[in-house]
Amino acid sequence: MPLSDRESFKVAVLQKCAEAGFTIEETHAIVKEALEQVKTAGPVGDFFGKVLKAPIDVGTHVLKRTADYGIPLALFGPPVLGYGAGRMLAKATDIGDEDVDAMKQRELVQLYEQSQEQLRRKKKLEQALGNV
Repeated sequence: MPLSDRESFKVAVLQKCAEAGFTIEETHAIVKEALEQVKTAGPVGDFFGKVLKAPIDVGTHVLKRTADYGIPLALFGPPVLGYGAGRMLAKATDIGDEDVDAMKQRELVQLYEQSQEQLRRKKKLEQALGNV
């Protein structure tokens, strides 16, 4: 749905203020000053003052709501996402009890095989020394 001229103007004013880095309070002050200047321009100014006041009030309300929810999200969002990602990674790489038992069993079998190999070598060495 395309924006009306009024909505386009509101968006453009708020966008310019945001690009300039103004805070919500500064934006509100700029808008009020512009309205005062338009009102002092005479009957045409009164008309435009009334026309511009409604969209600016809506824009100010939107900026305040964005600050109310956006700032906490910007502050607490990354740590919460980091915690969630770390927890998922920890769960994905966690070793279960069955895996630990299987690893212990493999290590025990390897230790028995090493012991057998050492005994064979010792026996061969004794035979070789006994024949001399």
